[in-house]
Amino acid sequence: MEYSIISAWFDDAEKCGRVALQLAGQTRTVIVTRRSLLSVASPPRANEARLFQFLHSFCEIALAYGRCDPRHAETLVVTATDVRRWRRGHTQSEPLWTWQGIGSTITSVPHPIDPSAGLRASAETLERFAGA
Repeated sequence: MEYSIISAWFDDAEKCGRVALQLAGQTRTVIVTRRSLLSVASPPRANEARLFQFLHSFCEIALAYGRCDPRHAETLVVTATDVRRWRRGHTQSEPLWTWQGIGSTITSVPHPIDPSAGLRASAETLERFAGA
């Protein structure tokens, strides 16, 4: 959904961000909670720099997961839960397969490995443990 950012500011008293969006001919306010600012990246920081660093991400999160404030229908609230959902959708997962070589077949991960084949004790080590 197309949107344009009209203005954005950080509220020092409440440690939250506010973004005014132009969306489908209407002006909407997005409230970015303190906990969502802390959850969006590491190390956790709730400041103006973090708000502006992830400004477009917060707008995308608001449009995808944000809830309307019950007191004001034109206000969307981005919470830490919304940020976690968004991050889960944007993380890379491990592949469920791996190539065994060029021209080979695809096998599932993890490979069954027998660790005993690679473990060989020297005669000296065996004597030391046998005498213990």
